[in-house]
Amino acid sequence: MAMMMSIPHAPDHPILTPGGLRSVPAHVLLSAGSVAMLAAAFPEGAVPVLAWVALIPVAVLAVASARPVLMAVCAYLAGVAWWGVMVHWMVPVTGIGMVLLCLSQAVYLPATLLLVRAMHRHLHLPVTLALPLVWTSFEWLRGAWPAGGFAWFYLGHTQAPAEAGQPAGWIVQSADLFGEWTVTFLVAIVAGLAADVLTRPWRRPGSRLAPDGLLAGAAVGAVVVLGGALIYGQQRLATVERAAAAAPTAEFAAVQTNIPQDNMYTPSPEEVAHHWQRTLNLLLTAAGATDHTGAAPGAAPRVAPAEAAASDSSSNPRPPHVIVLPESIAPGPLNREAISAFTPGSFFHQAAGDLEAVVGHGDTAVLIGASAWENLQSENDRLEIGDRYNTVYLYEPGPDGHGRQDAQRYDKIHRVPFGEYLPWVEHWPWLKDIFFRYISPWDFDYSITPGREPVVFEIEHEQWPDGHMRIVAPICFEDAVARLTRRMVFDDANQRRADVMANLTNDGWFAGTSQQRQHLQLATLRSIELRTPMVRSVNTGISGFIDATGGIRQVVEVEGESRQVEGVATETVAAGTLTPLFARVGQGPVVAMVMATGLLSLVAVGLAWWRRTERP
Repeated sequence: MAMMMSIPHAPDHPILTPGGLRSVPAHVLLSAGSVAMLAAAFPEGAVPVLAWVALIPVAVLAVASARPVLMAVCAYLAGVAWWGVMVHWMVPVTGIGMVLLCLSQAVYLPATLLLVRAMHRHLHLPVTLALPLVWTSFEWLRGAWPAGGFAWFYLGHTQAPAEAGQPAGWIVQSADLFGEWTVTFLVAIVAGLAADVLTRPWRRPGSRLAPDGLLAGAAVGAVVVLGGALIYGQQRLATVERAAAAAPTAEFAAVQTNIPQDNMYTPSPEEVAHHWQRTLNLLLTAAGATDHTGAAPGAAPRVAPAEAAASDSSSNPRPPHVIVLPESIAPGPLNREAISAFTPGSFFHQAAGDLEAVVGHGDTAVLIGASAWENLQSENDRLEIGDRYNTVYLYEPGPDGHGRQDAQRYDKIHRVPFGEYLPWVEHWPWLKDIFFRYISPWDFDYSITPGREPVVFEIEHEQWPDGHMRIVAPICFEDAVARLTRRMVFDDANQRRADVMANLTNDGWFAGTSQQRQHLQLATLRSIELRTPMVRSVNTGISGFIDATGGIRQVVEVEGESRQVEGVATETVAAGTLTPLFARVGQGPVVAMVMATGLLSLVAVGLAWWRRTERP
């Protein structure tokens, strides 16, 4: 009877005892359960609700584990497996690079659990606060460093749309406050609260009525923050939709080509000519000019009926004001210095003439991706290229019936590490030689020179303020870099300098994989953060339109498929007119949070070390 009376009431004690979990299978299952749910929350799994519970197993593990070394090992191995699933699409480009990325990025999961554990034990922070602080801080860190970071697969990304016609929900609207990290913080709160509920007593010791103060405070705080975010999101959606209804509009067309990547870096001359012809045909279709004949340089190429039908030109009753084509879709450089270096009458001269002729046939501006070659020198009948750029050009109809290239061009600023340059070894030729010999799939230096400043393309439109549309054109994965797109759309004085974003991309490297939907989902966050619509033109897909709420309005589709097809989508785009808080404050508040988290981590680790050394 005495033994029975000594057993406390169950509600006074946690369901899981802190520091009492020793089982190896339990550590494995909790780690694997979290990463499995997290993987399913992203495209292609597309079950975003799982993100809200995905971190619960590892959050519980951080508190309940009695074997921190085992916890860290299991978490790291689970992290390696998770990253392997998420970036498997890198294998055709660089298998070794994919492995190195997985091994390095997986470190963040065990590091998160160890720091949350230390904060909870030694600073008595509820996991409801510690988990979102540490998780969000590490997301910011891995998105900024090393080599410009890898800002993919943030927890908050799961709440953004990833399918055609999918609107953006309430919770993701908070990204316009402090950036995409805001959404991550909100989602992580739920897992932290669940861990507190499962590992803390629900009642104050010795009382059957008074709740545990820490748990009660954590629960109230979580409800207030999440409830406030939902109310904010609902109100913000209505505000953005009203602003769009009152904003100036213009017709845009997004062209999607379907050129296999192996035909872009090892093509035959016949393949180059064939794909360029198809690109020009799509351009004519987008402009509504499907009845021209002739394919000689200086004349508009002919559009075959099948191609016109596939592009669904019937959905474009009036010519668009702007047509956007993909990144690097032109067969060669388009800057004047490079074109003049080729023999007159050569294919590159003809290609540039074809483009000018097509643009000159209509009243439509064209943004097109191509390379730029500068500082050229001819030595021994060989052309030596000093600087290569990944570039967006603007073409507009000229008074002579030919298109003219705008004096401004945009050169890509944020280069892809190991894809467009080699970090750390750029200025060490012998190290670059080792890389190209043993790691790179190519045996030549493919590095490009970075651009210096964002460029705003101004296109005449009498209905827009000052008579011009202002467009910025992030190239490729630049739409995954929040700090760069903010700099493009808003100036240093936090004044809006662009009304529309046009993302020119080539996802042909990863055609048919989950990468294409993941990339589309990432792009929606940029539109929400900056309250600016985006037009996406992507080789192999997914091309289409994102409005200022983050909703995906329309994508290029052929027989229900948006990937590995070619075609044209048109949409009326409303200018972005709002200036959200993120445009004003940028990453400042998030950086402050990261610094505070770092300070708390140092104190917690220091206390853990001191208490360990003070033991008799």
